[in-house]
Amino acid sequence: MKTSFERDKAQALLSLGILVPAPTLGVLFAMWIAPGSRFGETVFVLCKITLLLLPALWSIFVLEEKISLSPMRKGGAIFGALSGVLIASAILMVWFFFASKFVSAEEMRKTCSELGLCRLDFYICGALYWSFINSMLEEYVWRSFVFKQSRILIGKIPAIVFVALAFAVHHAFAMAYYFPWQLVLLACAGIVFGSIIWSCAYSRYESIWPGYISHVFADLAIFAVGYQILF
Repeated sequence: MKTSFERDKAQALLSLGILVPAPTLGVLFAMWIAPGSRFGETVFVLCKITLLLLPALWSIFVLEEKISLSPMRKGGAIFGALSGVLIASAILMVWFFFASKFVSAEEMRKTCSELGLCRLDFYICGALYWSFINSMLEEYVWRSFVFKQSRILIGKIPAIVFVALAFAVHHAFAMAYYFPWQLVLLACAGIVFGSIIWSCAYSRYESIWPGYISHVFADLAIFAVGYQILF
């Protein structure tokens, strides 16, 4: 008969085995394997639904936990703001002093035009959504769920590294479809770095809010770079 610890590890492994590959599979089918097809779009939507709903459903029906976004412990807001400013400053400096020299602004404009982001109103709406709403969803999924389940299986430090790499993979495949490999590698390094900070924040404060505050600053910096290129 399994002990409660063995049961927790088995449940964690199963949940991660379902959830972690989902965003990468969605991107692969929608962009690389079956682009433009109904099949590819269907797989992408199903994977997106899995990513968004499984953590909540798993917490309620398997772990028998209430869904709650824990308040920040003392110092969490300061950590989030300071780390966010640090990450945002690094993004802006890397772009203006390094990346902009080997990335074609014209090609970037062409790509963003294909994505429908060259209209200022669309761009602003996208920036607000990705910076304030999508970042919260990502923090809930990847830090509050994936990191917690990974920590049960492999411990805190390996879990921080695992989540950072897993978080970067589907971003890498999505960006590689549109952008040059140099920019993809640079962006993935930033994603891994940011994810490590946000997982550390969750581990210390047991709340998504410090990481979320930091995440918002990072996304706003990315969209500030995009604004400078496009407009």
